[in-house]
Amino acid sequence: MIQYLILGIQRSGTTAIHKALMQHPNVSVLTDELTISPFFDLGIRTFTFGNETEEERMSGRQAIFNAITMRGEKSGVTHCGAKACSTTSPNAARMVVDTLRRDLPKMKIILLDREDIVAQYGSGISAKRTRIYHSWDNGADSRRLKRIYLNPLRFVLYAMDCLRVSEITSGLTETHETYTVRHEKLCDDFTGEIRNICLFLGLRNLEITSNSRKLMPPPERYIANYNTLRRCEEWIKKRHATNTIPRSLRTLSNVRHFLGAVKLKIVLLYLAAGINTSVLVLLRNLLLEQKRNESI
Repeated sequence: MIQYLILGIQRSGTTAIHKALMQHPNVSVLTDELTISPFFDLGIRTFTFGNETEEERMSGRQAIFNAITMRGEKSGVTHCGAKACSTTSPNAARMVVDTLRRDLPKMKIILLDREDIVAQYGSGISAKRTRIYHSWDNGADSRRLKRIYLNPLRFVLYAMDCLRVSEITSGLTETHETYTVRHEKLCDDFTGEIRNICLFLGLRNLEITSNSRKLMPPPERYIANYNTLRRCEEWIKKRHATNTIPRSLRTLSNVRHFLGAVKLKIVLLYLAAGINTSVLVLLRNLLLEQKRNESI
């Protein structure tokens, strides 16, 4: 039995691929999403006192995966899989990668990546506010999409985390068979990308079509400060690529993850304590621009 995992940050296209592979007659999948915990951290220790041997831990996690992905007595099944949306926590991403390397070394990995981080963030914020995540959710057809302003500071931290998580999960290419799907390419040529995924998994080629439609319009239509944040995203990407993100911002990100959901006022107080002047000016300008837009 060939096992596979679809792995990506929320709003990167994991569900679309998951739903498509679900249609293949030789695939059995876990319909729901696989949560990071307890599968990747506890595994078989969810049911024991934690004294299992290394062999029991490894075989136990593989058995759990097979048990939750194999649906009934479906004949002709050669592949079983699931999707897991990694959070924007680098620590959680490292845990997932370490578990896959240690206990599931033969699992095939489909990695999702989205170039436009602003659109990814805006789509997630809109979904949380409306409680509509997919085109088949109740109210998706009748909803009125409101124009939103994204907080620049929170976006900066989100973008930093996305880049770090992507860097960590891409390390699986060194130890696993992986196939990376670009969200933008998936939207442009869905059938072609699914065909490539089937080839990667060793599945016979079938004409699988999307049973869902794209929920969100182009991001510039509903994100009021989209262009501003795209410039900010490019700045973050350049800094990340050259490893020159200011230490104060890195520290802030780490503190935010340590404390959990941190209120913006607390974040601003921490920033005022010693952030690099150029970063402070950038964020100040972004906040001022947002206030001007809100007043229009």
